[in-house]
Amino acid sequence: MRRVYSARDRTRLKLTLRGKRLGLTLSEIRTLLDLYDSPTGTTAQLKAFVETIAAHREVLERQREDLDTTLVELTAYEEHGRALLAAGADKRSRAASRKRRDLRTQAPTNYDVSRRFLMNRTHGPHRLNHHERHQRY
Repeated sequence: MRRVYSARDRTRLKLTLRGKRLGLTLSEIRTLLDLYDSPTGTTAQLKAFVETIAAHREVLERQREDLDTTLVELTAYEEHGRALLAAGADKRSRAASRKRRDLRTQAPTNYDVSRRFLMNRTHGPHRLNHHERHQRY
């Protein structure tokens, strides 16, 4: 079964879709459709339409200002976070380098000396790990 729409129905549907596309609320669309259905002239309809559009424009402009402010704040937070991450990574890298340097320059303890002596005597230099082989006295 095929549904047949009258010219009035098609116009109302077009107005409804146009209102949705413009971002109007359903109550605003209903008000405009009621004006379309009223027997008064088109001047009142056009005036109401312009007023509805102007009010909706004001709402959208306030929302855009809020969005712009939020975007500026988010950009600042993101930049600050990235700077902290970079500083933290740099700090961790410097700490690891410092630790490696300290281990290389640290004076050997009696335990280290005794261990190296025993390892060299009993197992030979091939049993030492890479760092121990290069730290001979």
